Amino acid sequence: MKIYPGFTLFFIFTESYPSSSFSIKNSLKPLKMQLMNTHTVLLDWDRPAYDHYIFSAFDTESVGKYVGVLINRLVSNYGVSTENIIVIGHSLGAHIAGFACKTFTKITGKKLPRIIVLDPAGPLFIFRPNSERLNKNDADVVMAVHTDAGAEGYPTVIGTIDFFPNGGFDQPGCWKTLKAFNLKTYRQPLSCDHNRAWEYFVEAVNVTGSFAARKCDSYENFKKGICAGEVVMMGDLNLKATGSFFLETNSEKPFSKQLPEVITVDKKQ
Repeated sequence: MKIYPGFTLFFIFTESYPSSSFSIKNSLKPLKMQLMNTHTVLLDWDRPAYDHYIFSAFDTESVGKYVGVLINRLVSNYGVSTENIIVIGHSLGAHIAGFACKTFTKITGKKLPRIIVLDPAGPLFIFRPNSERLNKNDADVVMAVHTDAGAEGYPTVIGTIDFFPNGGFDQPGCWKTLKAFNLKTYRQPLSCDHNRAWEYFVEAVNVTGSFAARKCDSYENFKKGICAGEVVMMGDLNLKATGSFFLETNSEKPFSKQLPEVITVDKKQ
């Protein structure tokens, strides 16, 4: 194996949906091309991910530990700087990322600089302690994008910075099984909201300056236009801001849309 110390290694963990028309692997192609213009991309964990969800969730810890050991070997044996490593995980892959970074920290006493997680899995992880799931202490920066909170995704903040497109749950253009029938979206897989996190992130990385998000205390106040918090870009791989950020998207590509204007509130009124 030949590793160039100046390269950044992107460890990407996803799971596929064999019965779904949506392919995360296909959606990764433009992201891989964008990152590989300057960096190296590594992926993924198909076989355990295809198992029953309960077993796949259980396997995240063992897979993560193997990856943590691998990262340590790359750093100690091949001179890869920890500053040149970013771990990216979708759904259960988010928790693999967390376990990988926990393992690296346990071995070295140091944290990796950045984890990016895309709609981290919620079922079976909601009530787990921090030691048994991804949490904000697993890396210096833990950036999370929530698109199916409370269903397939984790329901609340989990990182140092959390993005909540469209409030973090129902995504425009996805079929809503419990809402009015929509002929335009009925062909979408039931995991559409969950998988939107990947699609948003691919576009955010590929289109500079897209997916502007505003810091706010709630989605309701964001929609009212009364949040004047800082604005950041969701595709910024060097982002170090903290807190909860909200944005809205279009129902189809291109998903990114402009932020609404902030309304000045007269406190005397």
